[in-house]
Amino acid sequence: MLIGRFVLSSTNSPNAHIFEYLDYYCDSDNKTDYAVLLTGPWGAGKTYLIKEYRERLKASLKTETLFVSLYGMSSTDQIDFEFFRQLHPVLASDGMKLAAKFGKAFLKGALKIDIDADGKDDGTLSLALPDLDSAAKGAKRPKDYILIFDDLERSSLDLAIVLGYINYIVEHQGSKAIILANSAKIRGVGDESESDEKEGGKSSADKAFDAIKEKLIGQTLEIKPDAEATLAPVLESFPKGMARDFLIAHRTDILDLQRETATGNLRTLKHGLKTFERMTRAFESCHWANQKAVMEIFRACFILVAEHKLGKLPRSEMAKLDGVAIRSLMLSDTKKRPDFKTYEYLKTKYPTFPFRNTVPSTKTFATLICDGCLDWEELRAELNDSPHYRSPRAEQPWERLYHYWTMNDADFDADCAAVEAAFQNREYVETGVVFHVFGVRLAFVKVGSISQTADDVVRECKAYIDFLSDNRHLAPDFSADAFLPEMGYGGRAYTHGETPEFAEIVRHYQVVLAKISEERLTEVANGLMALIDSNLSQFTRQLVFNNFQHALYYDRPVLARIAPIDFVEKILSVGGEAQVDIFNTLKLRYENDVIRHALAPERAWLKAVSDELTRRLPFTGKLSKYRLQTRLQHVIKPILDAADKQDAEEKASRATAKGAFADGAPPAKPAKKSTTNSSEKGLRSKVRNPNGKKNKAPHGGATERGSG
Repeated sequence: MLIGRFVLSSTNSPNAHIFEYLDYYCDSDNKTDYAVLLTGPWGAGKTYLIKEYRERLKASLKTETLFVSLYGMSSTDQIDFEFFRQLHPVLASDGMKLAAKFGKAFLKGALKIDIDADGKDDGTLSLALPDLDSAAKGAKRPKDYILIFDDLERSSLDLAIVLGYINYIVEHQGSKAIILANSAKIRGVGDESESDEKEGGKSSADKAFDAIKEKLIGQTLEIKPDAEATLAPVLESFPKGMARDFLIAHRTDILDLQRETATGNLRTLKHGLKTFERMTRAFESCHWANQKAVMEIFRACFILVAEHKLGKLPRSEMAKLDGVAIRSLMLSDTKKRPDFKTYEYLKTKYPTFPFRNTVPSTKTFATLICDGCLDWEELRAELNDSPHYRSPRAEQPWERLYHYWTMNDADFDADCAAVEAAFQNREYVETGVVFHVFGVRLAFVKVGSISQTADDVVRECKAYIDFLSDNRHLAPDFSADAFLPEMGYGGRAYTHGETPEFAEIVRHYQVVLAKISEERLTEVANGLMALIDSNLSQFTRQLVFNNFQHALYYDRPVLARIAPIDFVEKILSVGGEAQVDIFNTLKLRYENDVIRHALAPERAWLKAVSDELTRRLPFTGKLSKYRLQTRLQHVIKPILDAADKQDAEEKASRATAKGAFADGAPPAKPAKKSTTNSSEKGLRSKVRNPNGKKNKAPHGGATERGSG
């Protein structure tokens, strides 16, 4: 029956027989000389069950218990003190030195424990201390309680010692003991790495354990996961609110979903419920109003939590799951493709769940479940933009066509016509949206709603990209606003994004993007020259890694677009402090041999600047001449000399290898020299980030004006 929560001893519980047997075992009139082992897998509810049974004992049988978790315990002294603490909480408190001084001896005397059962004090294991019965007269004794030992398999003690300890309490003190353990995980049982001699497939350690277990354990009972019994108290522990009310109202659905996930782990059940409850704290009243949508969100959350806990869905796979599901619709056979392995497993296990339409996205779920991060504003934005909550009239035709698989013919034809008209009129200028339209148009060819062939559509989409370029709607790839079509845009994967036709369109875009990026470097160069006068710190920060902002042109040979004579003129026109800053910028920019690789076009430019400045030195003042001559000698010359030296060494290496090959020996492969360090590579990928977020410099970058 249910009175506020499930009563575990109900005959409907799969563990009802366990309560019946424990009642028999714990009956004070029943004299026993053995312990009971309650076993079950981790998460089956062993600790929760014994907690409920302890309350039952106290309430109905007036029997007290002492509970100790063996998790991490490395000595029997720790077990002793835990019993002492529960028997005498005042003496065991931090403020009572009496406990620290006499507690262990008192408890040992009260228990009169001797681990090897030879009737003598065992000094080796420090378990039998002097008998203090006279001091303990009238005190509470452990033997008057039911003793419960949890987490046997997690103890750091040798199991033979732990079980020997319990055996003496049971056999010689007449105490009753209940042991909780996951037998399958007990250390030493069936351990193939055991170096002791083995007979009959068992090590001597295994046999010793089995011998003690056979003597100590009189009854083993297996606990079955009881989600129904666990659910009610878990939900009662939630704060009052919409989430709690929703989950209580859908208790049957939760239990069905628990069976569907087949985890058998009650901790996973609790974690799934808690994750959902936390997420819903960002919900607004309009979100709760659509109970069907909330149930879909809960189901997605619970399934993803369960599969992640099972180890079947790592974070990397979870984050891209909805995109993979969408791409699977466009491919005839994904079962043999390794990149669809996880999706195929989930689709088979949950055939009715629409992984391609999870709300929020599986990327957001991955951030919540795996990273513990929850951005309320982003979550609300995703919810409001989903089909569950978005107003159909606010949705653009291309957005509705994203779900064309589920549309009716009339709506599809109307939106198809609208998108085609907008495409022909060049109304789309946001690059990410344009690529979604490209994908939708390839779908039109498949459906037969337009007369063009796939080749026609590809050609028209390329022309559209040229239109965007000609009208400066495309940002160069070094810009913070740069857009690179990867798997999708705006939280949606591209329709037909994996087809050869779509790939051809992307390649054309990349060619156009490279062209406009190259063309706009001259504009950038002019802007950098202006910064020398107006904001020299910005000049440095845009050219060199730094701790303040993203260096847009760290790997772009933009300075080669400036006439050397103009750059020299600019150096001579500024003050001495600014001159020092300019040379420091060049020094930092050309570290790590980049002048021979990514910035190779600037090598000849730097040499021309050096030559022009040297030519102009006689016409400067004495101090300026000394300062500039020093900078040329200690900054520019080492950069150019180092590059020349590297060239000579590589040339000599190639000549040596060629000679060795001519003599019949195969040439040694020269080590491939990286042009960027790992931090540069990481930042380079971030430069391509369409969100344009700024990144901090790695170690070694400029930190402020005058560094280096």
